[in-house]
Amino acid sequence: MVGRDFLVDHVTAVVSDADEAGAALSRLLGIEPCASLDLSNMAIRSFRVGDAEIHVNSPRGPGIVEDHFSRHGASIHHLALRVEDLVTSLEELSKRGFRSLGAPIETAPGIWEVFLDPTTTAGLWIQVVQRNKGLASDFDASAVEALASNAASTKRNSK
Repeated sequence: MVGRDFLVDHVTAVVSDADEAGAALSRLLGIEPCASLDLSNMAIRSFRVGDAEIHVNSPRGPGIVEDHFSRHGASIHHLALRVEDLVTSLEELSKRGFRSLGAPIETAPGIWEVFLDPTTTAGLWIQVVQRNKGLASDFDASAVEALASNAASTKRNSK
């Protein structure tokens, strides 16, 4: 696996208000969100731009999004890189010294995601995604919350 095996899947920004940021992106891009997800601890608005997505997340309660917003304000949270085979990619990344935060989670039919441990990425939040099919509009709220919980528990443990 080399750099050309990765594609940008999505970029996620944390904002104070996902609806307000979503409205601004709608005006800028001339499109409506492809997905809106309201969870107990965050709101997510997603936009498809070319082969990638832009996600804007805002806090709605305790968790990784609220933690990030309280520390950094509105800013980029993570970069998600798409791979064809997540299991093989994680094995190769492990050989290079990277660790995942738990097992990959199927967040929507055909979409498997996992965060890399930021202690192995010089503090960068990087997600690795295998997208066989599926769209942001198909996300399973409980799976997205589980993925965020894995990342949040690592942040708490690293303080």
